[in-house]
Amino acid sequence: MMNLVAVLLSCVLLPEAAGRRQGTGSTKKARVAARLKDEGGDISGETMEDEVMIEEMEGVFRGEKFKELKCSTCKVVVSEVRDVLASLHKRLGRVPKGYEAADVLEDICTTMHNDYGILRKNNKLTTSLSKNAKISRIVGYRIGPFIESFCGDIMDEAEHVLTRHGTDELESLRTRVCIDELDMCTDAMMESRLEEL
Repeated sequence: MMNLVAVLLSCVLLPEAAGRRQGTGSTKKARVAARLKDEGGDISGETMEDEVMIEEMEGVFRGEKFKELKCSTCKVVVSEVRDVLASLHKRLGRVPKGYEAADVLEDICTTMHNDYGILRKNNKLTTSLSKNAKISRIVGYRIGPFIESFCGDIMDEAEHVLTRHGTDELESLRTRVCIDELDMCTDAMMESRLEEL
């Protein structure tokens, strides 16, 4: 009788326990899929490697790495603004007035949403942004909306500095905006050149 009970219990309990063990990966994937669906993404047919990449990207949006990503975004925004204003300066033959600068900078954040991604180096995500489509970078997911939103914040908070000093030398302008005005970068963070790739 004891053996019969043991056999019956093993038939009932072991498959359930095995299902829980097997379900762990599926549950994790379901959580990631639900989160992405809420954010407008879809991972149907994604692989475990894709899940690892998604978790790696989540890590970039937290803690010290997030500070580095914000600094990188600030440097890229300043670089884009400077390029646009320098082009306008050259076209006008004079320093653009505030309203002229504001007009040409109006769509810069939307453009950056579409053009930039997070740079990959040695198959690992960095905290640097790049618009060079020829190098390995990650686009989509939360990256585009983050860039656009954060760019808008930078433009709102530092527009007066950007429009007044937008044609200054790039490193000087980056320091003025990202360190002095917005306190988003440290001197060490400013030394990274990955955004120029």
